[in-house]
Amino acid sequence: MLIQIKDKCNSAPSFTVNPDYTHFVMNKMTGVIVSGWEWKDDAQVSCDEFNESVECGKMRLGNYKVLSARWIRTIGKNPFDSAYWGNK
Repeated sequence: MLIQIKDKCNSAPSFTVNPDYTHFVMNKMTGVIVSGWEWKDDAQVSCDEFNESVECGKMRLGNYKVLSARWIRTIGKNPFDSAYWGNK
């Protein structure tokens, strides 16, 4: 499964990401982080909700995945930089 990580989202407003987050929900198609969580189980619940709420004509179900901050860093991205965040 290929996850494309978008370089920075130009249209996202800047904000401070909670430094206590350890896991993130990311859209696999756009590479945009949509939420962050302190616990993996909480991130998985959020991910499941994103996957269930996706409308069938617009995106495929299962487009969201839980990733650890450590994994995101190994591919050269900073999950604590709000420029990688968005709402899709």
